[in-house]
Amino acid sequence: AQVFDATVARTILVTRGPAPRHAARGVEVWRWRTLPALLRRLGEAGLLHLMVEGGAETHASFLRGGWCDELLLFMAPKLFGRDGLTWSGGLGIASPSRALQLEELRALSVGPDVMLSALCRPRRG
Repeated sequence: AQVFDATVARTILVTRGPAPRHAARGVEVWRWRTLPALLRRLGEAGLLHLMVEGGAETHASFLRGGWCDELLLFMAPKLFGRDGLTWSGGLGIASPSRALQLEELRALSVGPDVMLSALCRPRRG
């Protein structure tokens, strides 16, 4: 992936699995077991901003835990898919009354894609 360029900025790849090929490019590879432990380690390292790129379970963990300040969602002009979770399916929320609330929704064209940005309101109760 082109984002793994440690010559531009400190780059940390957080994973539960192996990622040795990225370490050879100057990327720090951190393993994590629980999200609160990872966030604590990031804070101890003085890191206050985090880009999360993952699957439905990873996204759901951040959203359910209230650890999302801003959501950037990129959509390509292509639709495809099979059985399985969507990017937000891991939340397990079926009722609109229990949905996570997004605020200040904006859309921006980025090349052929569309980027939706929104602020995440923390869940109460």
